[in-house]
Amino acid sequence: MNKKDPENQQKELISKLIKQIRYERHWTQKEFGEILGVSDQAIRAYESQKRLPKPELISKICSYCLLYTSPSPRD
Repeated sequence: MNKKDPENQQKELISKLIKQIRYERHWTQKEFGEILGVSDQAIRAYESQKRLPKPELISKICSYCLLYTSPSPRD
């Protein structure tokens, strides 16, 4: 059985999330990078699963897009 390590799973999840957000809002990598305060090269690295954003940036992505990291608003 071939399991992905946790870091690769995180990279895959973040990659899909960023791509989905950009696609839904019709943003380029440059536009989304400007919104988040990072370069388009950083967005490209996250989307291609070469790097993981820092936790602060993940939180910013989630809060900007009205996603909750924790605790759940229902808790």
